[in-house]
Amino acid sequence: MVVMTGGKDFAGAPRAGDASNATATDFPDVCAHELIERQAAASPDAIALVHLGRTMTYGELNARANAIAHHLRKHGVGPDALVAVCLQRCPDMVAALLGVWKAGGAYVPLDPSYPSDRLAFMIGDAETAVVLTHEPCRGLLAETSGTKIFLDTDWPRIATEPATAPNPLARPANLAYVMYTSGSTGRPKGAMIQHD
Repeated sequence: MVVMTGGKDFAGAPRAGDASNATATDFPDVCAHELIERQAAASPDAIALVHLGRTMTYGELNARANAIAHHLRKHGVGPDALVAVCLQRCPDMVAALLGVWKAGGAYVPLDPSYPSDRLAFMIGDAETAVVLTHEPCRGLLAETSGTKIFLDTDWPRIATEPATAPNPLARPANLAYVMYTSGSTGRPKGAMIQHD
């Protein structure tokens, strides 16, 4: 329950209709990964990520995502191609998602805590040709189709890809990701979300 007093909620924040909450602004007609690229160009040494004491700058994140994007393009990823991403939360996950977008594709996030049959169903249903993951997930993905790219053990090969951005292919009207829900029948269902 939220108690309203004097045009503000109990924490003192303005109500949605208050003029002091007027936050509308023009937003550029670009995709999120392009905004990250702009930030990396403007402040390459600024901290972008902190995870378990490890930091990654915008420049490092952008270079890593670019290498992943170039590698994915060699595997046929382009506009609206679906790439499964089965990673624990870590800096590689962020770089992978950005890399998929920079390649022009859309990601399908997969939680490694799911049973392997559920992961196999989602990968098959989405018809992903590529799965980005880490070596500890190999057993979970043994029964799935498509190319597996292990961002930890395959990194020495991926790191030879250019650190520069590939030619942009994704546009705001392209798919950004497909989120699977449990579905009312218990069978996962994919919801397709565009960049815009």
